[in-house]
Amino acid sequence: MNPPAPPLLSLKNVSVRFNQTDILRSVSFTLNRGEFLAIVGPNGAGKTTLIKTILGLNPDYSGTMALDGKPLASFKPREKARYLAYVPQVQVLGEFHRVRDFVLMGRYPYLSAIRPPLPEDEAVVDEALERTGTQELSNRLVASLSGGERQKVMIAAALAQQPEVLILDEPATFLDPKNQLEIQGLLRRINRTQGVTIISITHDMNSALHDATRVLGLKAGQVQLDGPPEAVLTPQQLWALFDAPFLSLVVEGSAQPWLVPDVRLHTALKQAEDAGP
Repeated sequence: MNPPAPPLLSLKNVSVRFNQTDILRSVSFTLNRGEFLAIVGPNGAGKTTLIKTILGLNPDYSGTMALDGKPLASFKPREKARYLAYVPQVQVLGEFHRVRDFVLMGRYPYLSAIRPPLPEDEAVVDEALERTGTQELSNRLVASLSGGERQKVMIAAALAQQPEVLILDEPATFLDPKNQLEIQGLLRRINRTQGVTIISITHDMNSALHDATRVLGLKAGQVQLDGPPEAVLTPQQLWALFDAPFLSLVVEGSAQPWLVPDVRLHTALKQAEDAGP
């Protein structure tokens, strides 16, 4: 009998300390292929530090991390880039590139000075543009794009890497409701129909509840929640995580409840009301 396949990503007792301050404290979890992991938690909980440590951008950490059963530190940058693609919260590069050229740069793990783009690379770019609905933007400059268009192009460039894992830091931040929903739907399709594993930091509890297959909650650098969304995203557990009250609302036609901050119980709002005009 063949041994079971290792988790796609595994962290054990990962800690990060900056300026004598603990940012992450003994974080441990595993991630299997095809999962959609939403990372939630208050500001300063260590969410971005966690994904940057996974990406190798915080080399000074303790604990162990493995990718597909191999120590993450043993991967060369190009090799790692074939597994992990990152869409940061703010992107300021590539402003004066055509969209298609920018997405083609996502093929960097496969290209070199003596290995220019081949027809198969162009085909991957075409597919990434199609999957993100950005074909019509191909000849536009990145600088000319709206926030929603830019985010889709960023995701297209990440998909051009053909990664095992797509990692996003608050992908819908700064977007209007229409574009938030479009990005939400795009990530669902990438995960559900194309099998790409996703790690996404989000402050949208409803996106975590309805889109993710698993939720990791961080507070003060420690894992406080880890499990299926419907099991861990309850008003009681969210209050403990965020120090803020939540309501769970039943909406007709929805299989899952919807979560909203409970303004009736929030201390700051009650104090403001009590103070009067």
